[in-house]
Amino acid sequence: MKKFIVLFFISLLLVTATPAMAQFSLPIPIPTVPIPIPEIPTPQLPIPDITKLLEGDPPITTSFADTRQQSTLPDNFKPQKFQRLTQLPRGANGGFLLRPGAFELAVESYCLRAGTHGPSQGNGYLYAPLKGSKAGLIQQILQNSVRHPEIPQKDIQVLLWAIIARTKISDTNAEIQQTAAKLLTKDDIFQLNGGALGLIPKSVLDKATANLPSPLRLVFETEARIREMLTIKSTSYTQLEQIAVLAGEPQRDGPEIPEGRWSLNPQGFYIRYLPTYYSKTLIQIYVPDNFRKQANANVNLAAKSTKKALLLTQDGGVEYNPAGEVAVPGDTGRQRLGLSARPADGGTPDADNDAGNNAGNDASGTPGTGNNANGASGTGDDTNSQPDSSAPRTGNTLTPTPKAPSKLEIFCNPVVRQSLDQDWQGTQADNRERLRWVLWNSTTGKLSVTNVTVGDPISGSVAPGNTPPDENGVYVVGIYHTHPPKNLDPEPGSVQVRGPSPFNDIINADTRKVPSLVRDYTDNNLTTVVDYLYGPNKRGEAQPGGDVMTNVHQLPLGTCGS
Repeated sequence: MKKFIVLFFISLLLVTATPAMAQFSLPIPIPTVPIPIPEIPTPQLPIPDITKLLEGDPPITTSFADTRQQSTLPDNFKPQKFQRLTQLPRGANGGFLLRPGAFELAVESYCLRAGTHGPSQGNGYLYAPLKGSKAGLIQQILQNSVRHPEIPQKDIQVLLWAIIARTKISDTNAEIQQTAAKLLTKDDIFQLNGGALGLIPKSVLDKATANLPSPLRLVFETEARIREMLTIKSTSYTQLEQIAVLAGEPQRDGPEIPEGRWSLNPQGFYIRYLPTYYSKTLIQIYVPDNFRKQANANVNLAAKSTKKALLLTQDGGVEYNPAGEVAVPGDTGRQRLGLSARPADGGTPDADNDAGNNAGNDASGTPGTGNNANGASGTGDDTNSQPDSSAPRTGNTLTPTPKAPSKLEIFCNPVVRQSLDQDWQGTQADNRERLRWVLWNSTTGKLSVTNVTVGDPISGSVAPGNTPPDENGVYVVGIYHTHPPKNLDPEPGSVQVRGPSPFNDIINADTRKVPSLVRDYTDNNLTTVVDYLYGPNKRGEAQPGGDVMTNVHQLPLGTCGS
């Protein structure tokens, strides 16, 4: 029967078109979406050879069969405290260097199966590796997105939909091509153009697929619709989303996975996924106590096999990067989610996410004190206290405010300098970071600081948590923290990076649009102390220049008045 179908289509295509080289495979059926698509003039293009399209892997093939279903923790296992994943140092590829403990981070996630239903409450997701003919390119996009916080998440999602639908990047609009140029190499884009499908006139496609089995015909129609829309400049994100992300519940055709089920990552730790929508997923990780010993053994083995010196930073030996994995549901009609290491909405869990919510705990997993951010003078060394985040700003991102002070006006203010000097003395004494938010009273024009947040006793690092709310004319206008002189718990061969960390501090400043400062030494000889200024000039503004990584300036101590 299969042979008959293939021969039938070869005969049909010889009558209707000239074969063109491309590759395609038989994905899982995708239902049609009754959404009108504007007609555009299309040249009489040759139809790709069906026999060629039926060979090879689709761009993404990851399915439930790739999940680790047996290697799991009990469903009632829930660590009492989760620390922020961003407290951990990052490796060369933007991943997190793990150590024993429980960690969490809300990250930007992406739809990797267009034409399916999004997440809904009560459905669990399991770990699976990213597989498919374009898995390497998609992983590269997700991994490189960390280095380009200026690219909106929606632009990255549109690029992924283009690849999944086998769209020629050269056929897409200028915005998609610009996003691809930032996240991929020229060779990568050439590869995508060579293995993609061009626009096929609807009438010709209908004729060529008229006698196809219904599921296969629906796949061709859906992908053709996406390809067509991606070439129209006026196509909005909402229109694409209506095609790619279906409303309602899919037909259940797979095993029932409880929400919050753990999976064993091949690197030796446990992970679970708690999506609130396809674009935001809370990742929770549990690293067993014996993980470091095993991780070091794996690291030493890798170093010997590659004969390269392996650089470890701070307190981790294995780099975890979610860009190489997929959160997979039990039902085939529900979306597979690609994951990045870019924090979503500041990286904080949603308040209504019961499975990941730790009531009464701050972002570092330490019980907070409930101080009101706008009423704090912040001159006391209140260990483990941090601003009240009971009413966080939506997305934690600051908005422009008229007459808000500039970066120099904020961090050269005497009240801010006094608190910063005091916190630096504390950091030098115990090797623990200290952090405060800077507040501005729009009525009086005065600046104040919140109570201090002191770093974890083991790692020494501190997380900002939620951005404090703007209340009664008092606005958040800045944030500062200190870096310890030495690592508290270093691994053999570790080094300490000075200044703002590219993957934590700088990206946090850019996504929240908050003027930022970190006080640190300029080198590991501990000879000179400077204040590193980074982030936007004023709250809510975009980063100056095209590259946020270069927007770091040193302010020598004692130069504010000069």
